Amino acid sequence: MRWPPLNSWKKIFTIIPAIAPPKKLNRYEFQVYSQNGEDGIIHEIFKRIGVTNKFFIEFGVENGTECNTTSLLYNGWKGLWIGGEKKYVEKINKSCKNIIDQKKLTIINAFITAENIESLFLEANSPAEPDLLSIDIDRNNYYVWNAVKNYLPRVLIIEYNAIFRPGVRFCVPYEAAPSWDGTSSFGGSLNLYMN
Repeated sequence: MRWPPLNSWKKIFTIIPAIAPPKKLNRYEFQVYSQNGEDGIIHEIFKRIGVTNKFFIEFGVENGTECNTTSLLYNGWKGLWIGGEKKYVEKINKSCKNIIDQKKLTIINAFITAENIESLFLEANSPAEPDLLSIDIDRNNYYVWNAVKNYLPRVLIIEYNAIFRPGVRFCVPYEAAPSWDGTSSFGGSLNLYMN
């Protein structure tokens, strides 16, 4: 697998129109490896608040080519990826072999539940205060995040269910084994995370 040049984000960043007010994060959206412009927003957040240990944790990475922390990985960060599907973890082990061998990336193949999340962090020797935690496991994001008690990320990215309008509190019932069934009945609404 060939990765885009690391300096490609600089080119994208310079052509973003200066329409939005400078403090609005969506003004800084751009995509290198992320799905929806998160690369640019993450860059801007850490430009504003600085970094401490440059350590990330992300789960729900599939094969690692379209996730929130790949750009960080190739810009001097270290981190942990947790993936539930063996075929994707095997692809990551091949495509990121050099980075894994250099101990810049740890990859764990495990189905994530509220019951095992902190033990997986512990297994990977993750710092208690990583700079970034990104959660995108579709169905149980809310429950897994609530189970994280001994780790305090400086920045949290968590997928929510945007089908539900502001003001609506919704969350699917917790079930450790099931995964997303492809319907709009997944995760939790934004209001669930705001309160």
